[in-house]
Amino acid sequence: MAQALAKATPAQKSAGDISDAFASLSGHTVVLEPRFAQLKKQLWKDNMLQSWREVLDELKITTKEIAATGPDIILRVQFEQIKSGKVDPEVLKRVRAVGTMIVEGAISEEEALKWKADILEYARVNKDHVRGYPADNIQVYEFYNSRSQTAARTHPNAIITHKWLLATLLHASDPKSKISLETPISYYDRLRIRQPGDATFALGPHIDGGSLERWEDPGYRSCFASILNTNPLNGNSWRAHDSFDVSPRIEANSDLYKTSSGQCSVYRPWQGMSLFSPPLFSFVWASLLPTSARSSRLRRAHLSA
Repeated sequence: MAQALAKATPAQKSAGDISDAFASLSGHTVVLEPRFAQLKKQLWKDNMLQSWREVLDELKITTKEIAATGPDIILRVQFEQIKSGKVDPEVLKRVRAVGTMIVEGAISEEEALKWKADILEYARVNKDHVRGYPADNIQVYEFYNSRSQTAARTHPNAIITHKWLLATLLHASDPKSKISLETPISYYDRLRIRQPGDATFALGPHIDGGSLERWEDPGYRSCFASILNTNPLNGNSWRAHDSFDVSPRIEANSDLYKTSSGQCSVYRPWQGMSLFSPPLFSFVWASLLPTSARSSRLRRAHLSA
């Protein structure tokens, strides 16, 4: 006998723009309640001090490597290599170390420029209803499901790349984890068209996928167990942290307060943001580098934390 599914009631969030998610853009600050100080005390272990010193030592080495290597620290992979299954294992090893990669040749420049032109026309036709940031010179549009965005998300080459990223670079330490690494789904995000030379919109260093939830929510906190429970005496070490293990992420609550219009409650293994940036087009997922060659690119960056 078939059972009727109960209708889910989505949480109502106020409309806003990207500045609502960043204090550096909104200018608003929040004074945390005293209970967070108590939470910090509960999480603190003396071994963390030594771990932090070790992390700083490692960062010195990594920083020198990044400075010496420059943009090439982020590897480029040709889409045809992914499609044919011929990506060098050493490349995969490097991607896991860096957390970011650039996939070239996935989207043609002709298609990309058409998407961008259609977006601008969409904004022009609907100018009385367009919201975004900054309000007087919009560069981050509150568009989520325009034709161009849907075309980009559902492009066959994008889907092939998504599947490869999920199945090749991620894994589940618990075989009973209720997650499929073979089935990509689309995450609807806003879009950005940055003007050349603009200095009004700049995001500081940040990690998407939650804020205080990382430490306040027990499920999310379990993702960092090897870091928080580091203890040389029993072999636990922050070095054992695996950003590519999806098992502990499944039960994490990344949106405890359900108030921010910019917060997502769904686990996103790979960060998603469709970016249209003149003078060249890039189909970007959390790009860390500016476009530097005349080719359309599909970029992805791991949501590592």
